Amino acid sequence: AKRREEEEAARKQAEAEEEKKRAAEEEAWRAESPEPMASPPSIWDDDAPPPQPGAQSTEDRLRELKAKAAADASNWAKRQAEEKRQKKKESKTAGYIKAARRQKMGWVKKWVEGLQRTGLSPVPEPKVDKVKPAIKEAMARRKRARSPTLTPPSSIASGDGEASPGKKPRWESSEESNNAPSPAAEVEPESQVVVPRKKGKRDDALEDNPLR
Repeated sequence: AKRREEEEAARKQAEAEEEKKRAAEEEAWRAESPEPMASPPSIWDDDAPPPQPGAQSTEDRLRELKAKAAADASNWAKRQAEEKRQKKKESKTAGYIKAARRQKMGWVKKWVEGLQRTGLSPVPEPKVDKVKPAIKEAMARRKRARSPTLTPPSSIASGDGEASPGKKPRWESSEESNNAPSPAAEVEPESQVVVPRKKGKRDDALEDNPLR
């Protein structure tokens, strides 16, 4: 029984010390924490203090807030309209740019053609042979007819100055060469039409004195 009483007394003492320690911690926490702010007086509170002489009334404050809200709404609408206009303008410009890119080559071609017509072409015109192929061919035939002593094609193919042994030139005396048309036959006959010349003083003098 004596031991039980001692244990009970020790437990009570420990609880008392723990209670004192907790109370000291709470006091320290209250001392460190700031004081709670007092709530502002409400306009609907009957116990609210009367307004100061120079303070703004509630009606004026409400009117000011309404005017500010209306101005904000108007500015927002203006800003939205301006953004919409800008977006539409950018979209239109983008459309123009796309169309220009699609037609760029056509525009460049027309521009260069116009400059070529006016003689201010930045691009040099390609050199075109003015002599027609038919005329060139006729000139070549006449040249071959005038110089029949050219090296035969067979010797050109063989690489020698003379004809190769297995091939004969076209104009050698053989049955095939006799039957084949000669190079002179390829010459186009020149026009035999004589254009009458207009008579002048020199012709009259020749008729009067034929010895001259």
